[in-house]
Amino acid sequence: MAFSGSASPSDRAFSALAYLLPLSVGILSFSAYAFRDFPFLQILAIPALPVLVVSRNLPFGDFLIFLGLLFFVIRNPKVSYFIRFNVMQSILLDIALVLGNLILGYLLQPAMRSMGSAGALTLETFSNMFFLATIAAVAYGVFRSVQGNLADEIPAVSEAARIQTRY
Repeated sequence: MAFSGSASPSDRAFSALAYLLPLSVGILSFSAYAFRDFPFLQILAIPALPVLVVSRNLPFGDFLIFLGLLFFVIRNPKVSYFIRFNVMQSILLDIALVLGNLILGYLLQPAMRSMGSAGALTLETFSNMFFLATIAAVAYGVFRSVQGNLADEIPAVSEAARIQTRY
C-alpha cells in the first residue's frame, strides 16, 4: 500500500516521532565507542532524551511504552494505517536492537574480552555496526515519514511490520 505523500501533516509528525524509540535504544546500547571517537555524534542523543528519561525513570518504562504503543496505537483501527505501520516498524527495530544487545553483551562480550585487544576491536566493531545501522534505519524511517511515504524497504523488518499491522 503506497501512500505517495497522501498522509496528513499530523500523521507524518507522529510517524516520525515513533522512531525515537529505536534511536533511544541504539544510543543507550551501542553508542559508547562512536561517541568516544566522534564526539560531534552526541547531538543525535538530543531528540531521544524524552524517551530516555521516561524509559529509565519509570519502573518497567520500556515495557510500559511498548504496551502503550501496542494497544493504543497499533491495535486501534481509528489510528491511520500510516501511523500504525511506522509505530510497528519502530517497535520491531527496538526489539531487534534489544536482542542484538543481549547477544552482544551476554554471549559475545565475555568471549571477546578473553581474546585481548583483538577481541576488544571486534566488540567495538560490532557495537559501531549496530549503532550505524540504527542511525540509518531511523534516518530512513523519519525521512520517508516526513515525505508522507511508508518506510517499507527495511529488510525483514518492514515485511514483519506489514504482516502485524491490519489495514
